[in-house]
Amino acid sequence: MQWLIMAGGAPSYVIILFGLIAIAAAAGFAVRPDTRKLPYIGALCAAVLFSTLCGVATDLVAVSHYIEANGEQLGDKLGQILVVGIGESLAPAILGFAMLSIVALVGGIGFRRLAR
Repeated sequence: MQWLIMAGGAPSYVIILFGLIAIAAAAGFAVRPDTRKLPYIGALCAAVLFSTLCGVATDLVAVSHYIEANGEQLGDKLGQILVVGIGESLAPAILGFAMLSIVALVGGIGFRRLAR
C-alpha cells in the first residue's frame, strides 16, 4: 500500500480520500439499506473513477516529461525507465479500482439486506 501511494504521487491522496468517503457511504447503506442513498454512492464512485483516470494520466505525463528532459542522457536505459515509469503510472489505477471493489462488496451487503 505504501508503495502504491509513493509511486502514484499526489493523485493517490485524492483517490484515497474519495475512496474512503465512498466506502463509508457504502457501509452506511449496508447498515441501513435505503435506495435514496444509491445516487450519492454512485456519484462518489464516479469521483473515485475519474480521480483514478486523472491520476494515471498525470503520472504518464510526468514520465513523458522526464524522458523528454533527459532523453539524451538516458541512452541504453531509456526502455527500462519507460517500462518502470509506466508501471508506476498504473499505481493510481490499482489503488482506485481496489477502492471501488471494496465499495461494490460492501454495497452488495446492503443490496442483500434490502432484498429481504
